[in-house]
Amino acid sequence: SWRSEGSSRDTSVAGRYVRIDLPGIEPLTLAEIEIESAGRNIAVDGSASQSSEAWGGVPDRAIDGDASPSFASGSQSHTIEGRRDPWWEVDLGRSRPIDAIRIHNRQDEPYWKRIDGYTITILDDDRGTMWQRTEQPASRELVEYRLNDDPTHRIRRASLLTLADGGAVPWSESLGEVVHGMVEPIPIESQNDPVLVAAMAVGDREPRLASLLTALRVPTIELVAAPYRMDYDRKEFTVEAGQPVRLILLNPDDKPHNLVIGTPGSLREIGRKATLLGTTSRAKERHYVPAMREVLHWIPIVEPKSSAELVFTAPSVPGDYVYVCTYPGHWTTMNGVMKVRPPDPDPR
Repeated sequence: SWRSEGSSRDTSVAGRYVRIDLPGIEPLTLAEIEIESAGRNIAVDGSASQSSEAWGGVPDRAIDGDASPSFASGSQSHTIEGRRDPWWEVDLGRSRPIDAIRIHNRQDEPYWKRIDGYTITILDDDRGTMWQRTEQPASRELVEYRLNDDPTHRIRRASLLTLADGGAVPWSESLGEVVHGMVEPIPIESQNDPVLVAAMAVGDREPRLASLLTALRVPTIELVAAPYRMDYDRKEFTVEAGQPVRLILLNPDDKPHNLVIGTPGSLREIGRKATLLGTTSRAKERHYVPAMREVLHWIPIVEPKSSAELVFTAPSVPGDYVYVCTYPGHWTTMNGVMKVRPPDPDPR
């Protein structure tokens, strides 16, 4: 199953947009949409939109990776009742091969019936129709549209996940090529993708695979909100200019914290603006992060005994960048320096 020759996948449908239209005045609610390509759910990498929004059912909820069947879970999209011909759509960013689409419908009684008569369409970059099914019946069960019956990618994915669990690695050049090909399309933001995690785990046991994956590894830096100290456990860390970084914030403290990365010398200005923001009604919804050009990246509020992460590309200009917690009263002590160094001219 590790042979790297092409397959009937070459004739599968490709498209940039996947759209669902619902004729009539019923609202459109979706629990989750999965779009499979080469064994991965690429819908989570896209951006969603819809005709209207109600009950907090923003369109991105349908691609958040949570297929909970009840609307009370807070993970379903929802359009406004009574608006004619609602629609929902995900933009994959560019044309991608699509092997399957799975629709998870809301299952609450009787609302699961609302989607009856929907149309699902795949559109290309110019919004031309590449594939379509109309007048589809409502279903409480998972609905799958398989556009490519070649099981190669599913078999390879399952084999890789099994291999990651342990045992000898049956090394071959074909294995390396296939695993590299499975991992390379994964966006840097998706560091928890099961395929990527499995590939790196196998690479830890097989040096030849590890060398192939070197350029795809994203350095991980952990920062801990030191309990009862109002500080991070590290006052500085170093990253390479222009390279991706995975930053994890762990919060074992009994207070909430966030992490804001700012331009060199901006600590006091960010702290001052954060203090002003903290006196407004908008502070909580903005996670206490002031809107200002000096703020480059941020991790939202992390509640006690939890964690969050951010994957970003380090600034291209070397320098001493700041990081700081902007939760009210924290910035003066809870801060540090992110040293951005020039890229290594000889990464070997």
